[in-house]
Amino acid sequence: MNARLNAVAISVGVIAGLLAFDIASKRSANFDPLAVGLGQNTFSKLARSESQSISAIKDPLELLPASRSAESQKKDVYLWMGASQLHSINFLEPGDLLAVEEANRLRSQRSEAGIYLQYSFPNSSFRGLLVDYLVLRREGVRPRALVLAMTYDDLREGVQQTTKPRLERADIPKILAGDSEGLLDWVFTSAEEEPAEQNSGSSNVTEGTLQERLEAVLVGNLSRAWPAYGERESLHGVLRVVVMSAFHGAFGSMMARRAPSVPEDAKAANSRALWALVKVALADGVSVYMYKQPHRPGDGDFYHERERYDAWHSELAARAEETASLYYADFEGIVPKELWGLTNEGRPDCFHFRAEGHQILGKAVEGWIEKIEESR
Repeated sequence: MNARLNAVAISVGVIAGLLAFDIASKRSANFDPLAVGLGQNTFSKLARSESQSISAIKDPLELLPASRSAESQKKDVYLWMGASQLHSINFLEPGDLLAVEEANRLRSQRSEAGIYLQYSFPNSSFRGLLVDYLVLRREGVRPRALVLAMTYDDLREGVQQTTKPRLERADIPKILAGDSEGLLDWVFTSAEEEPAEQNSGSSNVTEGTLQERLEAVLVGNLSRAWPAYGERESLHGVLRVVVMSAFHGAFGSMMARRAPSVPEDAKAANSRALWALVKVALADGVSVYMYKQPHRPGDGDFYHERERYDAWHSELAARAEETASLYYADFEGIVPKELWGLTNEGRPDCFHFRAEGHQILGKAVEGWIEKIEESR
């Protein structure tokens, strides 16, 4: 009798668990666990104007129609490049504008014809931005100005391109002839030339066996027959956010997170790429505007290593001071604390803010550039 009751209890528990999993997984279907760079309730947005994309994420060639349309209308192009802060809005609502859209709205009120086009890449690096700028340059894009959102964290990043590089050696400007050794060699590596992945020495004991093939068939068919099973990774991501948010709410002061140090080799490579990008743009007669990205104010511990963070931005300001047509502005504190969001771990997000923050940034950038242009 006890054995029968135990069996019934186990069956009921299994069924209840499957039903709970089914419901929770379906409700988690739209959660992207890979989008960890964006915080809770933070979403990417693409900007359009007159049925054309004026912003692009990951693929700079998506800006070509808008760029060529501007050229045909004799409008100056202001190319705005940076990381996810440019294309992400916390608590996105219908009608919200990105900073680039706000800047264009203000520019349309000026007599001078011009348009901002935005290219951004999640967790971008200056190496990646250099490559993508050269891709646009090869296609004939010559902006009047290049606006660079200077994010200290980008110094740690790799290239992170989703497709194979699209450059040929002939696309490298002659002005980089003496500087490009090692800087762009990786751009021309074909799939055949890439080194094979090294065996770590560990192996799966089921690899190549009938068991492995059977498991693959079962899992594949189960995902098709039971859609909720296919959403298991999304459910895992949601649960992780819930748990981490709860911990942060209870032990917020104990869970304060600082950014890890930027590796010196990554910083050196990205710095070389940044100044190569500036060099190419200036040689083409393009004005370059670099600004310190807005950062969440008021937190007890600054997210980055403050001394190194300030030293790097001081270097940028000094270079701009001594270089013609290169400008620098500090917009670190312009977005109030209440406009910032939370990370997917429930911690304060120091990179992404609400639409009101984009309005503030767009106004600051356009006002800054307008003032410089009027003074020249």
